[in-house]
Formats: sequence, C-alpha cells, structure tokens
Amino acid sequence: MRVVHSEFLEDSEEVVEEVEIALERFEGFQKQQARIEALAERVKAGRANVETLGTRVEAVRRKVGDWEKVEVEWQESTRRRLRILWILIAVCGVIFSGLMVFQYTPARTQGPGVIKGWDPNLIGGEVKDVEKIKNESFSLRRNTVDVLERIGDTKESLEEEPRLRAFDEL
Repeated sequence: MRVVHSEFLEDSEEVVEEVEIALERFEGFQKQQARIEALAERVKAGRANVETLGTRVEAVRRKVGDWEKVEVEWQESTRRRLRILWILIAVCGVIFSGLMVFQYTPARTQGPGVIKGWDPNLIGGEVKDVEKIKNESFSLRRNTVDVLERIGDTKESLEEEPRLRAFDEL
C-alpha cells in the first residue's frame, strides 16, 4: 500500500504541474474573456440594429400596403369612368346612326297607312295617276323656275320695286 500511495502522490504532483503549466500558457483566460466580451457587445449592437431595421421594414410595409389600396381605388374609379365613357359613346353612336338613317329615309308623302312596297296608284302593274308619282325634287325645281318666270314677266320696273327701295335708302 505504501507503494500505491507513493505512486499516487507522484502521479498527482505531475498532474498538478501540468495543469499549472497549462494555466500559465492561457495567461488566466484574459485574452479569451476580452474576445468573448467584445463579441457579446457586437451581438447586442447587431440586435439593436436588427430591431431598428425591423421597425423601418414594418413602416415601409404599411406604406406599400397603403399605396396598393390607393392604386386599387384609382383603378376602380378609372374603370368606372371608362365604362361610363364607352356607354356615352355607344349611346351617341346609336343616336347618330338613327339620325343618319332617318335623314336618308325617303319622305312618305302619301299619308298614314302606307305599307312599304305597296302603291295604291299601281293596279295590275299599270300607273293610275301619273301626277302623284312625280319626283319631289323635280316638282320643287319646276316650281322655282315657274316663280322666276313670273317675276320676270311683271311689267313693273325694278326701280319701283318696294323691296329694292330699302336698299336705296341705305
């Protein structure tokens, strides 16, 4: 037992010496501790920066959300305005087309109850009354020519014409 005890003491002294040498090499963990503290400070500063940036990101998210809402509202109002504009254009087009069709539709001078394509003057393919079928523009032109001829046939001189005296007074 004495041998075991003496060997134990020698071994324990060797371990103590090795630990002391190792501790001297580490210089009391001062450099490592200073590094760890510096890293801890950097981590704290980084967390503060992350929190600041997080609040900025949230503010930007809210602004973008507001812009998206405004954009959707603007698109809806523009869509409504365009729909109203196209409806107005369509209504104006229909009214214009109706007026054009009405203007170029021949006049019906034969009175009410006229059926399109049916002429009461035509019986069996023959013309009953030629005077009623006259072209309206021909009759208008003919009436104008007749009036001008009547004016030319008057024996009054142009100087005595009461309508022309008004020009003399000017």
